[in-house]
Amino acid sequence: MISVYGLQELLDRLAGLDVAAAQQAALESAARALETELKETLICTAKRDRLKRTSSGAELCGTITHTVDSDQAVVGSDSVIAVDEELGTSRTPPHSFMLAVAQTRAEHIVQIAANLFAQGLGVTSD
Repeated sequence: MISVYGLQELLDRLAGLDVAAAQQAALESAARALETELKETLICTAKRDRLKRTSSGAELCGTITHTVDSDQAVVGSDSVIAVDEELGTSRTPPHSFMLAVAQTRAEHIVQIAANLFAQGLGVTSD
């Protein structure tokens, strides 16, 4: 016979975890970090004058926002200029600043979210 001790204690502790709140905090933090990275990239890009075709990166900074709901975060811009920069137009090639930042910073941002989620659940690493 095999006995399992502490199972009820484990179940009680699991029931007390606020997974939704931890998830929400992690998504918010990750989205905010990505938004900040995008804005910093746009400012640096504007200083190097790479976006002078249609606008300056500094102007686009004000259009970058994020939203978070229960299970996803969205970071981006509803600016036509940002869309044209990201995807290109029939006359100009894309300058994909959003995708580039997301790809280069993905691991860092995932780590931020994972750490915050673990903290929200009361998990500590030793």
